[in-house]
Amino acid sequence: MKKAVILFLFCCFLTSCAAQSGNSTNQSGAGTKDIMIDFKEGIYRNKNWDMIESVIEMDCIPDKETAIKAAEIFLLVGQRQDKTPNLSYDPTAVFYDTEDEIWIVTFAPFEKGLLIPGDSYNIAMRRNTAEVIKIWAS
Repeated sequence: MKKAVILFLFCCFLTSCAAQSGNSTNQSGAGTKDIMIDFKEGIYRNKNWDMIESVIEMDCIPDKETAIKAAEIFLLVGQRQDKTPNLSYDPTAVFYDTEDEIWIVTFAPFEKGLLIPGDSYNIAMRRNTAEVIKIWAS
């Protein structure tokens, strides 16, 4: 049950990120509350990862906008941008495999807004669970 709830919340988070990315207004934290997040580390005791007690009938990555946002989260594009101030990795292609229900998002390097030669980064994710299947450079 816990896995299903976490998966559901993550799906809602991704959908929310995609919806907010379409807004052109700048919401610089207006109306948000500062909350304290409880962080712990150690050994998690309930490790029945393959045991799914209830299935969520919802796609975690329903469209290309959500696929791009999810890929940005998993690839940590922001960290790559910190290494070289003028270098960024921006999404340049999205492919949806209809047979396997897999999203593949490609990020290419840009410097000062211009595409530069170099490795592109790709990420393949399952539509229904947002599971990252593979990340590779090409």
